[in-house]
Amino acid sequence: MKTFKVLLAVALAVPLALAEPEKKDAADAPAKAVVTAESACLHCHFGTGDSCAACLKLNDKTPLVLEGKAAEEVFKARFKKQPFTVQGALKLNGKQMVLAVEKATPFDEKSKAPAKGLAYLEGPAVCGMCDLSLCDECTLAFRNGKTPIILDGDLARDHAGGKGVIGVTGKLQVDDRGRLRIVADKVEANK
Repeated sequence: MKTFKVLLAVALAVPLALAEPEKKDAADAPAKAVVTAESACLHCHFGTGDSCAACLKLNDKTPLVLEGKAAEEVFKARFKKQPFTVQGALKLNGKQMVLAVEKATPFDEKSKAPAKGLAYLEGPAVCGMCDLSLCDECTLAFRNGKTPIILDGDLARDHAGGKGVIGVTGKLQVDDRGRLRIVADKVEANK
C-alpha cells in the first residue's frame, strides 16, 4: 500500500513539474535604452571604484556605468572624451545608473541616435501611480524589469492607459528617492 501511495504522489507531481513556466507580461521586459555621451573613466573622472571602468559622462556629476563585453571599445577610449552611442538595458546599482551594453558604436551625427547627453527609451507605457504605486499622480513610466523608469517634466503627466509602446527622448537622472527618471523632451506613441 505504501508503494502505491508513493507512486500516486509522484504521478501527481510530475505534471506540475513539467508545466510551462509562467509567461511574463511584455511590460515587465526592460525598456530599450539608447544613450549618447562622451566616454570617460568611472574611477579617474568621477572618483568611484578602485580601478578604471568604462562609463559615459552624462554631465559633470553624472556617470552612466557600462557593463558587458560590448563596452570594451568605450573602455579603450575612456580618456579620449570620444562620443559613443550605446544600446542596452538600464538598471540601478544603489543610486548608480548602469547600462548592460548590447551594442556600442562611435557617435555619428548622421545616425538616428539621440544627441549628445540624451537618452532614448522605448517600451510599453505604464502609469507610475496606478500600475507602479510610485507616484502621487498619473505619470508615464516604464516597468523596466526590476528597475522602473519614471518620466519627469511637463510631458510626463499623463495616464498610460491605451498608450501601448512609447518612445521617449530626454535626460537620465536618479531622483532624491533613488528612482531612475528621464526628463522627457519628446514622447511619442510607437506601433
